[in-house]
Amino acid sequence: MRNLTDNEENVLLLRLWVSKLNIKTNTKIFLTLFVLASTFSLGAFAAKYKVNTGGKVTSSSGKTQYSSVLNTSGNIYNNYNSQNYVNSQQVLMQPIGTIDIVMDYSGSMAYWINESKKTMSSIIAQLPATVSVGFRVFGHNSTASSSSPIIAKVKSITKKENGSYKVTTTSSTPSFLGHISGYCAATKQVVPVAPNSAATLLKGMNSVDIGGSTPLTYALSQAVNQDFNGLAKNYPKKIILITDGVENCGGNPCAFAEDLIKKRKDITIDVVLVSAFSQELKCLADKTGGNFYTPADVSSFSSSIYQSITNTKQQPTIQQAVPEQKYEYVDN
Repeated sequence: MRNLTDNEENVLLLRLWVSKLNIKTNTKIFLTLFVLASTFSLGAFAAKYKVNTGGKVTSSSGKTQYSSVLNTSGNIYNNYNSQNYVNSQQVLMQPIGTIDIVMDYSGSMAYWINESKKTMSSIIAQLPATVSVGFRVFGHNSTASSSSPIIAKVKSITKKENGSYKVTTTSSTPSFLGHISGYCAATKQVVPVAPNSAATLLKGMNSVDIGGSTPLTYALSQAVNQDFNGLAKNYPKKIILITDGVENCGGNPCAFAEDLIKKRKDITIDVVLVSAFSQELKCLADKTGGNFYTPADVSSFSSSIYQSITNTKQQPTIQQAVPEQKYEYVDN
């Protein structure tokens, strides 16, 4: 006499339960068939795939269906209650609390830089104390080189026999960043993102000299990856790009925007383009949900900057991309 399997035992118990119900025979047959079908389908799923605690899912044939990279923390589950899960996946509906001004310091911007110095500090001083503002320049006179840091995407992590780990990253920087060497790597954060920064803004603007290149796309990338580094991704942020021309280091701001919105939903980019028009920069603003200003004189230049900086109105709730992970469990 053989022992019953778990599935056979469950089916027998369910059939006994159905037989005790005071219902018609046809209904009993239907319930029995439904239970049998459900039980065997679940059993088939359980038999078909196997999940181990390392994050690998394999089929019954042994073929790997999914395998995640090493989780060095050892925590293979992300556990949430329902509200925390919603909060972790969405950009919260609230005023913009973080602004990073990214300004072109190439030679042709000399006049507009001087004009912005007259008004920038007073504009920022009008912001609520809860709003943090930073300032980054690009195209300035710099000794920057290709050693400027780039954020690389991790492709895989492999454990070696000696216990150490080998990290493989993408072999090259994204093509949309253009040429990143010499003056085309000239970008610098002169005022860190912080509240009550009006007093330090003018000092930061005066700390660098005008240069000649326009590595616009690279500067935006550094603003995202360095200036906003460490800030929670479920709070809205804004970059304000101020320039009078287009990228001249081979970068593609529209392609940068397309890549950014795939990874981040918390950043909008306003563009203040002086006395010019650029479809690529308009695309940059449009793709990220920002505003596109094209001032032609001093008055409209100052008002455009004022509107962009002070427009910290509530942002709509935006679905945030789900980070790579092994498992999730959401409990009410």
